[in-house]
Amino acid sequence: MTMPVPPRSAWASGSSQVLAGTSRLAAARWACAQTPTYPLKLHKPRDGERTHHYSEDMSGETVPGRGELRASDKDREQVVELLRVAAGDGRLSSDELDQRIEAALTARTYGELDALTTDLPAAGRALAAGLPKEMTRIAVGSASAKRDGAWVVPQRMQVECKSGSVLLDFTGAVISSPTLEIEASVGSGSVTLVVPPDVLVDVEDVAVGSGSVQNHTRVAPGTPVRLRVHVTGRIGPGTIIVR
Repeated sequence: MTMPVPPRSAWASGSSQVLAGTSRLAAARWACAQTPTYPLKLHKPRDGERTHHYSEDMSGETVPGRGELRASDKDREQVVELLRVAAGDGRLSSDELDQRIEAALTARTYGELDALTTDLPAAGRALAAGLPKEMTRIAVGSASAKRDGAWVVPQRMQVECKSGSVLLDFTGAVISSPTLEIEASVGSGSVTLVVPPDVLVDVEDVAVGSGSVQNHTRVAPGTPVRLRVHVTGRIGPGTIIVR
């Protein structure tokens, strides 16, 4: 079987297309060779000059890095809680705590906030940002126990006080949960709660024997309640005082 031979005009047309494509490619290579190139100059910051970390997104536009992004009020509050926890663990002195809290409350960017916690362990950072313990227990006989400073408030507490004393000071505590349930068992001893103006304490469900329950606190109208404490349990001849 004899294969048909294409006409001469078809061969000429194909050859001209190949030659035209080759010419265009050669012209493009020649144009690139004629484009001047310049060495890349990197900017070296002078002494004392602040450096900015930027990157490019998919569109080629320059965007700031995380350290240059603006921080929110919630970001500042989380760092303050972390600093208080660190102070309660003995990692920061009272002067250092005051200085860092002031810097945290006036910080504008994530970079400024990060600088305040770089020397603190990751465990403390997770504690401040994470959930509190579900339940803690305090039991004393004739001794005394207290929770004050930057202690982390749990969700539930069991307090047993026979003839001693227990002090729960919430004025500097790290409060991560909106409610706290306290189940108290008091003999002849005393349990004292010290609260700031934005903590509401309810002691109406405490069963009283020959002792007393005294609540000297009151949340002013219009004040946002940061923590609601509900106290239950029984008292013998002892006392529960809220001030």
